Amino acid sequence: MNDLLTNMRRELAQLEAEVKNDPRIIKINGLKDLISVYEAKPAVVKPLQTVKRSPPKSAKRPAKGSKEKEVKAEIQAFLTRQGSTHRKVLLDHLIELKLMGWEKNPLKSLAIYLAKWRDEFASDGEGNYSIRD
Repeated sequence: MNDLLTNMRRELAQLEAEVKNDPRIIKINGLKDLISVYEAKPAVVKPLQTVKRSPPKSAKRPAKGSKEKEVKAEIQAFLTRQGSTHRKVLLDHLIELKLMGWEKNPLKSLAIYLAKWRDEFASDGEGNYSIRD
């Protein structure tokens, strides 16, 4: 009896392997998957909000270079509070304060500032900055 069960299981496994590799079965399974995708309720997709990247007309800076000083002061204050922080988080904070964000490539602009101030801000080589000791 035990040999009979073993032979039946082996034959069943062989038949399943043959059927599984049959191109018609593969196509049937693919069609079933595609039908289930189309029958599923579509997810509600909210339209993306466009972010205006130009400075407001009322945000005129009083003197040349003051933006750089404000950005530097805010980075120092933020790093003092938060400690080591990734440059993307710094940029998001500066954009939130409307100190940056309307540049063509804001992350590159921030990188230029941070490179200029490397004697005051230390990088770990992975994009995280802290106040240099």
